[in-house]
Amino acid sequence: NTFRYNLTALPVDPTTQGDGLVLLLHFDNRSEYGENSTKVYDFSGNGNDAYCNATICPNWTSSGKFAGGFHFNGSEIDGGHPYLVVNDSEEINATHISVSAWFKMNSFLSTGQQRIINKQNSANCSWGIEIMHYIAGRYMVSTPLKANADYAVFHTGNCNTTWANVNSMAEVTPGNWYHVVGTDDGSTVKLYINGNLENSYPSFGKGHNITSPVIIGSHGAARAGDLAFNGTIDEVAIWNRSLSHEEILSLYQLKAGT
Repeated sequence: NTFRYNLTALPVDPTTQGDGLVLLLHFDNRSEYGENSTKVYDFSGNGNDAYCNATICPNWTSSGKFAGGFHFNGSEIDGGHPYLVVNDSEEINATHISVSAWFKMNSFLSTGQQRIINKQNSANCSWGIEIMHYIAGRYMVSTPLKANADYAVFHTGNCNTTWANVNSMAEVTPGNWYHVVGTDDGSTVKLYINGNLENSYPSFGKGHNITSPVIIGSHGAARAGDLAFNGTIDEVAIWNRSLSHEEILSLYQLKAGT
C-alpha cells in the first residue's frame, strides 16, 4: 500500500504541534523513510525510531486509525510477546511529559491489564498508558462508573510500590477507536480520552528520567502475560512538556492527509 500525505494535515503535525515533540510514529510503512514491517521512522526528527522486539513483530496493517497501524495479538509467539521498542534517549527523559496514542481493542479483558505504551525500570520508576479491568479492590484514583468493565489508565510510578493510576470514568469497549493522552506537569497527572479531561491526580513530581526503552504494545521483556495488548495502535507521540487541554482537543479533531 502507498499513502500520500499533506504533511501539515497529519493527525499530529510537527510544524504546528512540534514544540517539545520528541517522538512521532505514524505507523504507515513508508519505504521512502526506510520503514518496513520491522522498523518505524520517528517523524519528530529526533531519530527515536521504533523496532520490533528481536524477531517477534506485531503485524503491520493498512487498517489503522489513519492509514497504517500495528496490530498486537496479546499472546505469546516463539517464547515472547510482539511489541515495538524505542531505545532510551535524552530527549524522551524529561521532567514533564505528554504521551498520546490512538488504540482499538479486539476484545474485553476478563482480568488484569494491557499496556499500550510503557517506560519502566527495575525500581518501578515509570509511566505508561494501559487498559485496566476494574474489579473491587483494584486501585484507581476514582471509582469508575461500572464494575467489571475496562478503563483507560495513565499511570506514573514513584520509584517504589506507589502508583497513581489516573483512570477514565467511562468504560472503553472493543471495536471502537479512542484517542488517549496522559500528561504530567510535575504538579498534576491528567488523563484525556477523545479530547475530554477524564481525571486528574497530584503528581509525585519525580520527573521521568528513566533509563529504559519505551515499549509499545506490552510491558516489555521483564513482564508480559496479561500486560500484552490485544488490538491495534496508531499515531504514537511523546512531548517533553505537558500539553494544554486546547492542544489535546485539537489533536483529537485533526484528520489525516490524503
